[in-house]
Formats: sequence, C-alpha cells, structure tokens
Amino acid sequence: MSLQPKIQKARGPKFNAGAKLKRDKARNALRDSRIGLEIVVLQIGKFLDEYAMVKSDKERAEILNHCIHYLSHHCMSGTNLSQLANCQSELLLLDAQLAISGS
Repeated sequence: MSLQPKIQKARGPKFNAGAKLKRDKARNALRDSRIGLEIVVLQIGKFLDEYAMVKSDKERAEILNHCIHYLSHHCMSGTNLSQLANCQSELLLLDAQLAISGS
C-alpha cells in the first residue's frame, strides 16, 4: 500500500477550472498574508508613537509588553501560515498531475 497521494491524470475543462481556482486561492492567501503583516506594521507604529509620548521607563516597559503580546498573538496568525501551506501542497499536487498528463 502506497503512502503517496493518488495522482490522477489532468484532463478536460473541469480540471482546468479547478486548477485556476487553486492558483487563485494561493494568490489570495499570499495577498491576505501581506495585508495581515501590513496591519501588524501599523500597530507597531502606534506602539512607537505611544513610546515617544511617555515619560517613565515603567511606561516604556509596559508599551513594550503590549507590543510583545500583540506580536505573539497577531503576527503569525495574521500571515495565515496554515492557509499558505495548504495552497502550497495543492499547487504541488497540481504540478504533479500536469506532469503526468504531459500538459
């Protein structure tokens, strides 16, 4: 029994439509990840603004704590790593299917 996924031959317009959907999904996942990171950058800018306004080191440390908390909870989830990984595997399977069909 083979542990490798079953790769079917790529053929017909239905396959081509499915391939386009997978490619679009991957592009959208990349776009969404970039948007997530841009939001993180904006939030860090707000932390920098707050940092410049405070007077005490205790307040600065609190801002750094808030930033660390924000990054640990939002940075990686904002990039949708699991969505990117799923799209990567779908595209590799698609490439294998196309190689088998000779397209």
